[in-house]
Amino acid sequence: MKNKYGIIALGIIVLQLLIVFGSWLVTAVFPDVNINSLLSGSGFRWFVGHFTENLKSNVLVWMLLFSIAWGVYKTSGFHEVFSKLLSKKHRLSDFRYRERVGLRLALFEFMCFIALNIIFALLPESPLLSVTGSLFPSSFSVGLIPATSFFTIIISLTYGTACGKLKTLSDVYDSISSGLILCSELFPMYIFLVQLFYTITYVFNLNISLY
Repeated sequence: MKNKYGIIALGIIVLQLLIVFGSWLVTAVFPDVNINSLLSGSGFRWFVGHFTENLKSNVLVWMLLFSIAWGVYKTSGFHEVFSKLLSKKHRLSDFRYRERVGLRLALFEFMCFIALNIIFALLPESPLLSVTGSLFPSSFSVGLIPATSFFTIIISLTYGTACGKLKTLSDVYDSISSGLILCSELFPMYIFLVQLFYTITYVFNLNISLY
């Protein structure tokens, strides 16, 4: 998998270099064409000045939250027990007492999460609806991924604590931070893809954004 990430990253870098030098060559031969060159003074200023700004997108925040949620879900033991339940090869009575307690607490929190979504988003005049009363777009749709990630973290921590997988505050913190290690390969890929995306939009004067 890591080799695949390296090959994909190399392909993205090569493609970006081709666009950079290709745009410079085209603008040198055809100066009236409506594209920008990153090798020009204005192009270099744009790349340096907008590098950080280009990375600040909702996608980056979603990746961070997803990574944390995935790490807690895996390290708390909830992934293992949930997979067993989905396989239908294990019944609730097959699990240890503390695991059953953790599953019941997780189910209770799931029902609370559904109830809160109904109250705050699905009922008429709910506070998370848009000013026109629609669900998409609205505060609910914008916060759906963060809310789902937060719910996954809470329910996984509850199970991990109840079943004894997470015994100390240090275990909890390690579980929360583990996702950044598990998903660490995604973040360099994000940087390469975002810079390629905005390089294309700059070179070809496209008014598109990831925000």
